[in-house]
Amino acid sequence: MRIIGHGFASAGVALVLLGAETTSMLYAFALGMLVGAAKLFVRPGTYAAILLPVATAFALALTVFLLGRTVLIDEPLQVLVPPLVTLLPGAVLTTGIQELAAGDMVAGSSRLVSGIAQLGFLAIGILAAMQITGVPASTALLSTQPPLGAIQPWLGVLLFSVGIFLYYCGPKRSLYFLTLVLLVAYGGQLVGTFIMGNVFSGFFGAFALTVLAYLVQAVRGAPPAVVCFLPAFWLLVPGATGLIRLTQTATGVDFDASSIPNVLGSIVSIALGVLVGTALYRQLYTIAPSRWGLRLV
Repeated sequence: MRIIGHGFASAGVALVLLGAETTSMLYAFALGMLVGAAKLFVRPGTYAAILLPVATAFALALTVFLLGRTVLIDEPLQVLVPPLVTLLPGAVLTTGIQELAAGDMVAGSSRLVSGIAQLGFLAIGILAAMQITGVPASTALLSTQPPLGAIQPWLGVLLFSVGIFLYYCGPKRSLYFLTLVLLVAYGGQLVGTFIMGNVFSGFFGAFALTVLAYLVQAVRGAPPAVVCFLPAFWLLVPGATGLIRLTQTATGVDFDASSIPNVLGSIVSIALGVLVGTALYRQLYTIAPSRWGLRLV
């Protein structure tokens, strides 16, 4: 069941972030189950766990690129990136920026370097598989991200929520709260896109999810706020965009010089959203009646 849950999460990310077609979602679901099985098989804290991201990225890229020779896959990245979402360092990068903004230089810089290194390992795995299979970079790394309809991304969020719930074996009632936080985070991001564009959209999504996650944890049966944070970061996922841009930059495919500052800007905006949301919640905590049961953060 946990493996199937990881497949659902992968398919949901493929729909929300990359606008994948039905066929690509099915491939992402199957590969997501393989990644979920690998994560459960490898014991944390071992050398195998350290090598898991680059080995998984290499094995998946090798599979996708070889499969692309016999099966029509218009955009391999739609199939390749979503299964790796739980290995992406989106939360690490954002938390690092947040700590730097708060003055924690050692913790913030080390976490930021760790996240960048993690992205580099994943990109190296993909590039190595591309070299072995001989697939042209223009075919392997092209990403158009077609516009989504009105309903598809919301279905993707629901699918992602169910997948995360199954993979992490959440208590029964936690699914409702997790889904609520993810829907609000994605809705906030859409509002931010409409108001200020893609670069600053993460601020609104992170702000909304931070305030809501802290408020929701006071409800009986709700999970702690930190439980909802990580899946929401994967949904906002600056890591996925960073991985795509890093691999494209390394090969010169579809490279746009403004893309790197845009990725950094999105990470900073998400971090600022968390900081502002936390500050607002603390103000709410000071004025809220005790019967609300709010917890100090």
